[in-house]
Amino acid sequence: YISMEMSEEEICKRVDANILKTNLSDLAGMPRAAFVSKLQSIKEKTHGQLKVKEFPPGTANTAHFKHLLSELKMKQRFIPDVIMIDYIGITGSSRMKIGVQSSYFYLKAVAEELRALAVETETVMWTAMQVTRGGMESSDVDITDVAESMGIPATADLMISMNRTDVLDSMNQLMCKQLKNRFANKTSIPRFVIGVDLERQTLYEVNQSEQNLIDATVSKGTGGVTKTTNLKEKFAKFKVS
Repeated sequence: YISMEMSEEEICKRVDANILKTNLSDLAGMPRAAFVSKLQSIKEKTHGQLKVKEFPPGTANTAHFKHLLSELKMKQRFIPDVIMIDYIGITGSSRMKIGVQSSYFYLKAVAEELRALAVETETVMWTAMQVTRGGMESSDVDITDVAESMGIPATADLMISMNRTDVLDSMNQLMCKQLKNRFANKTSIPRFVIGVDLERQTLYEVNQSEQNLIDATVSKGTGGVTKTTNLKEKFAKFKVS
């Protein structure tokens, strides 16, 4: 997990909350003996390692990441299967200087360099990108709402947006929408919902019946802002005898 936004300690706290199934707010007050006992129990049941590394925002690029991976392999015999980059918008380019090119070409170069690193290391690489101001006001983000550079979606193999609304928050869910998919037909499942526990930093699958709570169609709201229709509310007024 490579971060240019949060400290290594904060990232590890979120990971601890997830694997220990404990609220973030309760971690600091957990007795040391209980903490160590839970970790030991998890280590006996699972396999794998996680390394977290922080870089200053906007300064690190694929050259730094390659050096990090080389050191981990040589000194700790650690070869990752998945690399998380947090996040592409504050990652630097090893080929271009910032300010010389427009954000389109600069971030397109960053995306190409990260994808090349994933190919070279035979890893799955995940990263994130913010949306435009219009996308922030929409409950149905489109691929054109990606901020700063359309070169990012042009380079990515898979893009999924995560949307929150008041209705979804009340059900502890996120609506996901496939914006791009080179591996499958995205129209077969254009939207789906997943459960979310923010306190425990956990995403989880929901029952198939809950997928039907989000209508596949999207209606235009006031001012052109898209709003997801909630079928549960839509048919709440009807009574079945």
